[in-house]
Amino acid sequence: MKSYIFGQLTDPNIVCIKHHFDEFVDLNSVFEWDLQQNEFYVNKELIKPGAVFMRHNVFEPQTHKKYSNQYMLYNYLLANPEVKVHNRNKMMPPISKLYDLEMAKKVGLKIPHTVFSQGIDRKEQIVKPVTGGAHVAEGNEATYPCIIQDKIVGKNIRIYAIKGTIFAFEIMTSMIDYREDSEVDCKCVEVPGDLKQKLIELNKLLDLSFTASDFMFDGTDYYYLETNDMPMFIIFDNKTKGKLGECLYKELCK
Repeated sequence: MKSYIFGQLTDPNIVCIKHHFDEFVDLNSVFEWDLQQNEFYVNKELIKPGAVFMRHNVFEPQTHKKYSNQYMLYNYLLANPEVKVHNRNKMMPPISKLYDLEMAKKVGLKIPHTVFSQGIDRKEQIVKPVTGGAHVAEGNEATYPCIIQDKIVGKNIRIYAIKGTIFAFEIMTSMIDYREDSEVDCKCVEVPGDLKQKLIELNKLLDLSFTASDFMFDGTDYYYLETNDMPMFIIFDNKTKGKLGECLYKELCK
């Protein structure tokens, strides 16, 4: 079985794990899918993947060519269920963060008070885009539909779930969105067993096999914020000395 990783070398998340895979494919390559023969070509060369990991960096410009390539690859993978992928049934989803929040409540996770709105100045609340590609802010006026949540003061916790394996981290940052913090750091932490089980149950409900879920811990309760099904992971993988990336690869290729 040959494993492929699709992405771009400008994405450090791709760079840090591509050595696990047999082949790297740039998303700006020339893709072709012959539906009659069900054959997939990259730069006119036939490939027969046994496992695929694909990541698009939402902070990089999305060109028509790159989007079309992703769309083609996703559809090829949906049509060929024997090819192993993470999160098969969410490869081309409608944006579902609000649905994810509802499902989190169903499995017993606490969430902050949340509304989906726009055009209202909400101080002491957190404003985040639904689709990604922009940073989380505090108390800004939402000029387009956004997720708006009560601000929880406490520790910023990120939990990666790769099937049944959990990697939990505390993110040390002074910023609302740690991605804007050049001095951000993180450390591995333990979280309660019942929280792990609820998160694994949530992922089963959402039909996801690889996620990063964000929580705020106020000293008493863990508040679920959102689940990302194609998260950044390089700084977290570094803290585990590559164990997170290795687990991602091994669970994909099982």
